[in-house]
Amino acid sequence: MCNVTTNRVFLDSTSPIPPIACNWRNYRYLCARGWEITYVPRIEAFRSSLGTNSNVATQETIDLDEI
Repeated sequence: MCNVTTNRVFLDSTSPIPPIACNWRNYRYLCARGWEITYVPRIEAFRSSLGTNSNVATQETIDLDEI
């Protein structure tokens, strides 16, 4: 199932983005597989912009009503 309506945010093509949440890999739709590969350079740019603090973590949220 990939007919999901979402809001969109348009960023400049060189905008750094934070790492993808680990749970996204566990709960994504199969059609979203491979999405992150496109953004690897931008995720790396985000990490390098932090310098020595490049070990950032994303906040994981799980909706227990959905399990």
